Amino acid sequence: MRRTAVILALLLLAVGLLATPATAAPDDTVRVGSFNIDRGRGFTAWRRAAAQLQRTVDVAGMQEVTSVAKRRYLLRGRWEAYGTTPGPDENPVIWDGTVFRKVGAQAVRIAGKQGRLPAAYATVVRLVHRASGERYSVLNVHLVYGAVANGRPVPGQAARYRYYVAEVRGLARVVALEQRRAGTRVLVVGDFNDDHVGDREVRNANLPVVRLGARGLVSAWDSVEDLPEDGGTSTVGAGYIDNVWSEQDALSVRTLAVSGGQHHPVIATYDVAPDPTAVQRPAG
Repeated sequence: MRRTAVILALLLLAVGLLATPATAAPDDTVRVGSFNIDRGRGFTAWRRAAAQLQRTVDVAGMQEVTSVAKRRYLLRGRWEAYGTTPGPDENPVIWDGTVFRKVGAQAVRIAGKQGRLPAAYATVVRLVHRASGERYSVLNVHLVYGAVANGRPVPGQAARYRYYVAEVRGLARVVALEQRRAGTRVLVVGDFNDDHVGDREVRNANLPVVRLGARGLVSAWDSVEDLPEDGGTSTVGAGYIDNVWSEQDALSVRTLAVSGGQHHPVIATYDVAPDPTAVQRPAG
């Protein structure tokens, strides 16, 4: 009898452990990512990398999506996507349709054509978090490469630098417009083609740390006290070039050990309903 009682108690304990969630409820947090998979990657390799991203995010920006087959793949199952930026590459925002519903979307020009450099656009998608009703504007960008490095202009690339500065200023303007939407939190994701650590140290007034910071945005990388000097999202030693920006501090940020060619994805996690005092927004 005693043995039976002990076995019964152990079974009840096991059931209790199984019934206890191992992590916070998914409705409590949102996982935000960015991933540039090189446009030259074959479809099989591209699909494998995209699938790994989708398994670890609720919403993300992707860059260099170059074919109808890739765009169709992003829409499989519960996933939805929007990306109609002009040119051969699309920079879509993707989201889990069971977590978010779309209420608006558009491509917004952030820089005009300069010489051989085409007009640049941000993909803007407005979403509502199904469980909480929280509203988000997600902006996805792919800024020009070869213009800045470690927070400084690349020597001999004055034209590209001017174009990069125009992109950043245009992005900050779009952020300001989205911030005027009542009750909407802004997220900016993308391939910024400049090491965030270098930008943070130099604080060039024309680059993302200062410009987006003036709009009350904080990089997810700044939630980590000490970033490894040899770390980052670049696979070629360019540092923390992919980024997630928000009006609140990230709970966590990490890269995934999956390569898109020259990039690893960045994934940041946020509270869905943070303390209102944690969300800072500049006046005007």
